Amino acid sequence: MPSIELITPERMYERSMQRRRFIFFTALALIVILIGFKTVYSRGKDNAIAGLPVPVQGEASGGTSMKIGKYDVTLDYIASYDINALVISTHNYSGSGLDSRLVPRDIALAWGKVAEYNTRIDFNWSQSGRFCRFELHGDDYRNACQYCPNYECEASNNHLIACDSSIRSKIKKIRRGDHVRIKGYLVNLRAVTSDGKTYYWNSSTSRSDTGNGACELIYVTSIDWK
Repeated sequence: MPSIELITPERMYERSMQRRRFIFFTALALIVILIGFKTVYSRGKDNAIAGLPVPVQGEASGGTSMKIGKYDVTLDYIASYDINALVISTHNYSGSGLDSRLVPRDIALAWGKVAEYNTRIDFNWSQSGRFCRFELHGDDYRNACQYCPNYECEASNNHLIACDSSIRSKIKKIRRGDHVRIKGYLVNLRAVTSDGKTYYWNSSTSRSDTGNGACELIYVTSIDWK
């Protein structure tokens, strides 16, 4: 004689709750996985590339202008610039200020021995306040001195100004660990409002300077991934 299960309203409710809990926790697990994947993707990963050359800087003249909010912005080309480098860090900036609207993303780049030894030496790269910083401790400091004696001159923090919407989209896609080639111009910026407020932002033209004013302000005309 086959067994017969009596399905009471309470039993039906319990099964319904079990199904709901299963669906809820399955969906929650998928959300956690997707968030983790997005976080890893957005941060990128450490990488090392040998043989990357020193950025090429040449003569340039002219400039361009644009309107950003209440500012009339003028960019003077002070040098042509071609950098083939490893992305060691990225940082996004948000806000209503001119700097955030014009340069919402900074990209830190390395070449030479720093790019080659980037995974063997922990430089502890970080970015904030429009600066890129590194910290070397113990064996990492000793190895940097031995294998990357010019480590302070083989990395730069770059403020990228997009020439158009296509370049702006590419800048957003750059990730730590990427090998990119960026072309454009080092620029000096002057922005003026109708009530006479003036804002200046100048680029470095040296790869050996450090500290305030050492970052490159680049008007980007081309980005390629290698």
